[in-house]
Amino acid sequence: MKTGVWRPLAAFFVCAALSQPAYAQSVGAVNAHIDSLLKVDHGGFLTAFKFLQLNIADGTKIGQEFDEYPISITVDGKERIFATYEDLLAVYDQIITPAVIKVVEQQKYKDLKVSSKGIMFGSGQLWVTAFCVDGENCTGISWDISVVNH
Repeated sequence: MKTGVWRPLAAFFVCAALSQPAYAQSVGAVNAHIDSLLKVDHGGFLTAFKFLQLNIADGTKIGQEFDEYPISITVDGKERIFATYEDLLAVYDQIITPAVIKVVEQQKYKDLKVSSKGIMFGSGQLWVTAFCVDGENCTGISWDISVVNH
């Protein structure tokens, strides 16, 4: 058997593994991944996580949490821009479906997946990303829904 065939294949699998979200297995590991991969303090995300779990079914509360509009949310691979809170609220139930709500409500913090793209709920049904709210200084962070997959 030629060994030259296996080296590129092994390199492919190593690269694929490195690009995947980190599976933490503990609260401390999730916090460390948030701090190191996203370069933000995990404390703000813990607050956002609890808020999402309690309020994900309520479009009014979630929509009001976005710091400013317009906002962009990628839904099933297609970017959608919502100019106003009312625009988001009008389709919230179509975007945040009962299946997505169930995933968020049942998500255990220690089982979150963290990558440089954000924090993944379930198997990718919902992603939350940190955004700077004060421009280049980035002393204020907002955690917002960035991707929804049905």
